[in-house]
Amino acid sequence: KTWFGFYFTVEPGKIKNLIIEYKLPPSIMLNNNYSLYLQKQPGKELGHLTVDLSFKNGIKSYSPASLSMQKVAPGRLKWAGDLNMDRSFEVKF
Repeated sequence: KTWFGFYFTVEPGKIKNLIIEYKLPPSIMLNNNYSLYLQKQPGKELGHLTVDLSFKNGIKSYSPASLSMQKVAPGRLKWAGDLNMDRSFEVKF
């Protein structure tokens, strides 16, 4: 399990974007699948969230398979929505 935690300041009336880039260890491809679980922080509201996943291997299947998830390239998925609850993503290679 890998987690990230940090503080950053947004002035009143302003909007800021935050981008986290994380490179997976090579051992992740041994299982031929990848899971991402995003946990909502209790008491906080988060409006718009974009998850952009890129892999060297081609993607065979993924979930959730919904209108908000797009396969934009053989090894890339993009999801846009909100984080009003925990979200789980699964990718099979």
